[in-house]
Amino acid sequence: MIKKIIFLAGLTGLKALYLGSTLFRIHGSNEPETIGTAVSSGCFRMTNDDVIDLYNRARVGATVIVTR
Repeated sequence: MIKKIIFLAGLTGLKALYLGSTLFRIHGSNEPETIGTAVSSGCFRMTNDDVIDLYNRARVGATVIVTR
């Protein structure tokens, strides 16, 4: 289940999608070379543009299926 959070940083907002009541979340990264690597525990990194697009399209309460 998705919960939407906006972190405000000056005039631009950083967006994160929290997956239910877990510690997992989907968020953007300013370090594109880290996308797809095990950098943090429980987070899925995307480019900032991609996470903004996903944030705008995903609905609160949507089911998220994670596969490897």
